Amino acid sequence: MSTDSAPAPRSASSDIPTSPSGRTQPVFGLDSAVNSRAIDVNRRDSPVVTARRTLITAITERIAQKRLTAAQAAAALRLTGPKVTALLNKNIEAFTLDELVNLLPALELTVQVVAEPQVSVTAAARRGRRKPVTTPQ
Repeated sequence: MSTDSAPAPRSASSDIPTSPSGRTQPVFGLDSAVNSRAIDVNRRDSPVVTARRTLITAITERIAQKRLTAAQAAAALRLTGPKVTALLNKNIEAFTLDELVNLLPALELTVQVVAEPQVSVTAAARRGRRKPVTTPQ
């Protein structure tokens, strides 16, 4: 058995580094389709982020409406202290959409999904300019 270590393998194109197992290593700055999709989902204006924001607001309002303490909310929602703190601080990055949806039944809340046409920013701005102009008399 030889103790000489072989040089790291190279891909067919010598400028793409590979790992010792021969797999191509990721090139930073270039996103794969999967990474690109993950980035899009976490953009501030993405529908998923908007849904998470809406759900976390409904959940925190319900906790306030029921006058639950953080400890009571943790017990009712089966969350740890840090997760309840993140929830009460409306830290949407701490929760997935699925996690938030799964919290709803414990607070006697339901989800209603309404699909609506997307309104572009320019169309909304144009509509905003069509407001009647009132002049002082």
